[in-house]
Amino acid sequence: MFEPGPSGLVPRSHVVCLRLPRTKNESKMADNCSGTSIAIPMLLAQIGDLRAAIDQWKRTQEALLKCCEEHHAGGWIFGEFGLKSFQRSSALPTELRRALCSLDVEDESAFRVTGAVFLPAEASSMVFAAQAARAQLDAISLPLRKLKRVDLSRLPTGIELGGGQLAHWTPLRPKDGIWNAVSATLGQPRIRIRYAVRPLMLEGAQGNMPRKISFCKTIQHIVKKRHPSVLIEALEKVMEDEGERHAAAQRDISRLSSLMRLSPVPDLAYIYRGGYIYHVNLAWSDGARLKVKTSLPLFICGEGPDIPALSNSGHAKRRRRSDVKYAEAPLLETQAIYSSIR
Repeated sequence: MFEPGPSGLVPRSHVVCLRLPRTKNESKMADNCSGTSIAIPMLLAQIGDLRAAIDQWKRTQEALLKCCEEHHAGGWIFGEFGLKSFQRSSALPTELRRALCSLDVEDESAFRVTGAVFLPAEASSMVFAAQAARAQLDAISLPLRKLKRVDLSRLPTGIELGGGQLAHWTPLRPKDGIWNAVSATLGQPRIRIRYAVRPLMLEGAQGNMPRKISFCKTIQHIVKKRHPSVLIEALEKVMEDEGERHAAAQRDISRLSSLMRLSPVPDLAYIYRGGYIYHVNLAWSDGARLKVKTSLPLFICGEGPDIPALSNSGHAKRRRRSDVKYAEAPLLETQAIYSSIR
């Protein structure tokens, strides 16, 4: 069995402090020269640490998956592919491997999988080790994900990079981030890092097991208020273009101008309705409750509660809620802007 990995903290020697330009002139100078920027030996050391963190990530995720394949006691997973249940003697769905162990999958929906996998109690150390490797990869990669070409004292040479990887670096403009060049240098041209560093839920691998666990899915719903004057300013820029979009922007400005003459002026908001978000709800005997947004399976190590599978059926049409604040149809043609209901 694997023991829990490192804490995931970045060593002090790898922490980089950057001086931000304070004026436009300084900003232009920063685009054209490196100044007191990050030395290439330090960058190469960080890339080396990242390579080690990725290798550790791969080993621990594969070890956890192998444990699931050999010792699972059944379970189910759910995603855009639907619901797949498996018994103790049956093989794991291939979707679990993609969600847990892949760094690069063309269809990002393959990373979003919820469900419950039952494992023996001694497998908890593997769950903790896999999570520690995820935290370590997140901490080690974060400084490199934030760096831009202008932050470097110079470009690394082909010899320093270990071969013909310079082609990924030379096209970088001063304001370009270096993460894609770094990942390509490591032989991972498209690391979906935000999925690789998602934390595993540890509640199913700890001693104080929840007495009740349930799963649900909700539509992603983002609401951001917008002032009419800000919208009009943006639409005036759109009107600089000709064609159908010009005419639509003109009509939207007319709508907003009429709206601003009302008293009081209704609230306006940008509303984005995306795909499904998966949640896990946990409840303990002492009354404690926890709701976690995650799209990774929950690994139950040892005896756990009866967990009903997430339904694959469509949702019944609900009645309009009494606390709805915005109209159902957008106010504007060019943007997803909705008006409040008075």
